[in-house]
Amino acid sequence: MKTTLLVLNHLTPTLVHVAVVKEDELGPTILADKDESYPISMVGKALLIDDKTDVNMPYHQFKPTENGFDAKLAVYWPEGVVDEIIEGYSLHLATEFYEGLKLVVTKK
Repeated sequence: MKTTLLVLNHLTPTLVHVAVVKEDELGPTILADKDESYPISMVGKALLIDDKTDVNMPYHQFKPTENGFDAKLAVYWPEGVVDEIIEGYSLHLATEFYEGLKLVVTKK
């Protein structure tokens, strides 16, 4: 059994399990977006608490730079998800990432 987080999804609201998974669990469509110049990645898989129904799959890629890092943040959704959810989640992801960076800076 994989270690998962139980998260309250802010959009629906719905409880989801989020697991950190390996890149080899990504499908070919997502792997086609892999950028070899970004050597570090973080992959997640979000499922409803039934552990059968896909919610989304975050795939973030990172590249160290002289002054920090560059990041490509992406979340892949099942077909048929309405644009409003995807657009709303984009704002959530940007806010979440920014707030995480602020935490890192204050811990220095």
